[in-house]
Amino acid sequence: MTFHRHPSFFPAMVIALTLVLGGFIFFTLQQRLALRLSFERDSDVALIAPTEEAYRAQAKAALAPVLASDEKNRAAAADLALTTLLSLRVPATDTAAHLAFARALNRLRDGLKGDKTRLKDGQAQLDAAVQAYPWIHL
Repeated sequence: MTFHRHPSFFPAMVIALTLVLGGFIFFTLQQRLALRLSFERDSDVALIAPTEEAYRAQAKAALAPVLASDEKNRAAAADLALTTLLSLRVPATDTAAHLAFARALNRLRDGLKGDKTRLKDGQAQLDAAVQAYPWIHL
């Protein structure tokens, strides 16, 4: 009985797939390393704490359209104010104010989408936050 060996592409496929996987891992790690190095270069700027005056001015500018808007544009103003407020860096002295305004704007935004109880609750929270932090009007 003779044994016939048929040509097989399996070893070539294993080698090719191994090289593709190795290349993918190499390029992925190279990009992560480059991203990490650029973050470390920029981290000196990112670690500077925001000043209280700068934060308050930015928060005041973000909340001004909500505090002065009419009912027709209030939903868009609340959504924009919340997005702007959440992107700000907050000094340690104003974290409670930041959370109070963000919570109130979130409730107000949800209420303006149709939930009347959340609208009343959000408006009450916003009024309470404005009363608790009078610098928002100055």
